[in-house]
Amino acid sequence: MDNGGKKPDDFLRETVTNRSAAKRRVRRAVLLVVSAVAFGLIACVAFVLARPALESRIGRQDPEIVETISLPPETEAETEGPGGTETEPEEGAEPDDGETEVFVPEPTPQERIASANRVIARIRADGTEGTEGFAAGETETAGILFSATTSTGFFLADYSAMEGCTSFVVTLRSGTETPGTLRGADPITGLAVIGVDLEVLEHAGLTAVIPETAGSGTLLPGEPVTAAGAPYGPVYSGGCGQIVYNELNIPAEDGPLEILHTDLSLSDSGFLLNEDGDIVGFSTQTLQQSGEGYFYGLSALRPYIERAANGRQIARLGVYVLPSEMLEEEDVPHGAIVDSVVLGSPAYESGIQAGDVISEVGGHTVFDAESLRLALFSLTPETETEVTVYRQGRDGYTEQQLTVMTGVR
Repeated sequence: MDNGGKKPDDFLRETVTNRSAAKRRVRRAVLLVVSAVAFGLIACVAFVLARPALESRIGRQDPEIVETISLPPETEAETEGPGGTETEPEEGAEPDDGETEVFVPEPTPQERIASANRVIARIRADGTEGTEGFAAGETETAGILFSATTSTGFFLADYSAMEGCTSFVVTLRSGTETPGTLRGADPITGLAVIGVDLEVLEHAGLTAVIPETAGSGTLLPGEPVTAAGAPYGPVYSGGCGQIVYNELNIPAEDGPLEILHTDLSLSDSGFLLNEDGDIVGFSTQTLQQSGEGYFYGLSALRPYIERAANGRQIARLGVYVLPSEMLEEEDVPHGAIVDSVVLGSPAYESGIQAGDVISEVGGHTVFDAESLRLALFSLTPETETEVTVYRQGRDGYTEQQLTVMTGVR
């Protein structure tokens, strides 16, 4: 048979060769697939191991920290009838055909204290080194639930009773204990915010009774108020009294505060609530050392509370500024007049002096104490910033540029 000149074993040789080539291709494909799977597994393992380091390098935050809190707008006073609160009809609502209006009596002092105590908790802090005025070890203070996000409830507490402490246990009125986290604090005003797992508060039924935060600037002498928390030492102590005087724009370090004077003679930290049970003030052990029943007005504290709850630090300058009325003099440049400088503060180290007029901080124009506070809120703590001041000399005020390394409060 004519096989085209091929030898008899050529066909067998070609068949074997083709089969070998096919096997090699299969082996290559299998090897490629196995290699891809192996490299994929190695990449996954490497990513898992390297993820913490990568997150710290790029500054990624935990979802809990990313979630921010913003206090709701301050509540407005309702229209009150004699001895109670009447609900006014909405615009466009149908008349009630002479039906009796709903009358809600004002709560008694005892009812206001009992209602406040529902959202009061004991906060036990453990500090190995102790703090000024406290022995090393365990301390206790009161906290009040004032807000919540989808995962965390927030308690306002006295920072002077926990400064330097490392761990926190929150005990609810029901006796339930849960770990707490120091979200942030402001040593100057003495406020601290402790975070607690929201599920614990929901199980205790507290998320439905979180009190509102109301404006304190409109409180008038004679208005009834309730002190709760630990105003007389023990947690859950309380008392009722009235506003004696509302002092606005009190000079304080790096911004004004508001002081509510009451007729209560207190000895410890606590929270002030108005007749409707809304939080309007906060006091610390330091503020109560005089026993005069002083409270910080909540309106001036709101920005500090929000920043503490969100774990945001505030830049510190370290100056006391004169009230705005002093800025009316024609020969004084517009700005915040420095009344005094805190010894050792960033302002002191940079050469700012009493009598200087601060007109600009970090590119933000300063008109008075309040605008100075807002300017510092916009800065990053512990960074160099330019401060423009006017300093009085023989020939009047001259402009000076100072570089300040801001501190942190």
